[in-house]
Amino acid sequence: MSMSPYVPLPGESPFAFEAFIYWFNLKDRKLKHVAEGLDISINTIKDWSSIFRWNDRLLQHKARLLGESAEMQVEAAKENAAEAIDDEQNAIKALEERIRHERDVNALGQ
Repeated sequence: MSMSPYVPLPGESPFAFEAFIYWFNLKDRKLKHVAEGLDISINTIKDWSSIFRWNDRLLQHKARLLGESAEMQVEAAKENAAEAIDDEQNAIKALEERIRHERDVNALGQ
């Protein structure tokens, strides 16, 4: 089951979700920082983090971001390859046109 970090899970109270978002946005994600910052008992924070799978949600979010990043890189590589192919084909066409022109000039000169 995919869990978005931006919506509460079923049964997650607004206070529990607020605590999760607080933790999610911390650079140093420690439960004690959430308890201190929101003035909620550490035991409540520990319960909420376990029941509502804070670490799993964070990991799934990071995995989703990595997947999206990889998809964007693949798309960019495809676009770059397509542009390179187009450039190569245009160069070939220009060369072919120069060769035809040279042949025409040489044929007129003979």
